[in-house]
Amino acid sequence: MHKRKQSVNGKKEVLQGWLLGAINAPVMTGDRNKELQEQVTGFAPEAKWQDLTRNNNPVQEPTRNSNLVGPTILTGEKECTKYNFDEIFDRPPFTAMSKVVELNVKGKPIKDKHSRVMLHEKIREKGRANMKWLEENRLTKNSMPAAWVNALL
Repeated sequence: MHKRKQSVNGKKEVLQGWLLGAINAPVMTGDRNKELQEQVTGFAPEAKWQDLTRNNNPVQEPTRNSNLVGPTILTGEKECTKYNFDEIFDRPPFTAMSKVVELNVKGKPIKDKHSRVMLHEKIREKGRANMKWLEENRLTKNSMPAAWVNALL
């Protein structure tokens, strides 16, 4: 059984009301809802926009050949004046965990008594593949590039 697509028809005022209702809806709270919201939006619920105020002193450009200009500057136009910002941001450390394969001294995967690769949780300091997603799409380091592209699509 598959879901039917819900068509969006109606008067402009009704549709605008739905849109405003969605925009003004309260932010989800709780650990599970927070996790779901982060997956959907990519931002934590407490994330917010903040206007930055530029410093009034322009940045001193290095001396360079006048024929060298940025790729977006049209011929004969002057480059825009650049400014710094005084705001300083102190972000909390990134502490997302993900499972990684345990390796022995020789760099080979460690297996348990049932010949399954042992995994342990580690802080994800850089990007890392999601093991669950790899298993669902049956991807390994030996998979063909087309298999990776199909999984992403």
